[in-house]
This record gives sequence, structure tokens and C-alpha cells, in this order.
Amino acid sequence: MERLKAFGFLILVMAVLGGGYALVSGSAEYRAQQDAKTITIHVSSTSAIAAGE
Repeated sequence: MERLKAFGFLILVMAVLGGGYALVSGSAEYRAQQDAKTITIHVSSTSAIAAGE
């Protein structure tokens, strides 16, 4: 459980860094792709936490 929380936090940090890079590069398409990936990962990790895995 704790490992999963740590993994979720790591994903969040990577998403923030990726978002910052997208802002710097100014690529709206890249930003949209990253947002879609982040949402997908967030939903799957949240589901796993809710299931108690």
C-alpha cells in the first residue's frame, strides 16, 4: 500500500515536470498528449488504491 502511494507520488512529480517542459516548449499538442496520459495513469492508480492493492 505504501509502495503504491510512493509510486503515485512519483507519477505526479513526473507529470508536473512533463507539464513544465510542455509549457517551456509551448507545444499544445504535446501538452494535450501528456494530460491524457496523466489522467489515464491517475485513474488506474486511484482505482488500485481504492481496491486496497
